[in-house]
Amino acid sequence: MFPFSQGEIIQRTIPEDWVAWIVSGAPGLTDLAPLHADEVRETVLRGGYPEPLKRDSQRSIEHWFLSYVERIATHDVAELVTRSEFASHVHTLLRLLASWGQSELVNAKVARSVGVSESAVSRFFIIVNETMR
Repeated sequence: MFPFSQGEIIQRTIPEDWVAWIVSGAPGLTDLAPLHADEVRETVLRGGYPEPLKRDSQRSIEHWFLSYVERIATHDVAELVTRSEFASHVHTLLRLLASWGQSELVNAKVARSVGVSESAVSRFFIIVNETMR
């Protein structure tokens, strides 16, 4: 299941691709009501899943996202992987990737940090890709 788009959240009648719009330089931005940087940040961090949008406290929102990642790591991965070392490393891998942010993804560096081979990391990313479809 994909999250709602920002247009769906505010009930626009014309669908949009917010990420593609931002990446393309936000054409037409001057036609929109001005937003403060904090509002844009909050919009991006909240995402589009309905449950965190209903929550008021930051702690409650963080709890939902942690639970969501946990479900992916334990349930979705388990359905895709039967006999793989990935299941035992998925939490470490997700925490590691989240902590690196926007840096270049180098399989050798990931492999050293997780404690597996580079070929295992390549397989891990195939599984991650399948999980996110």
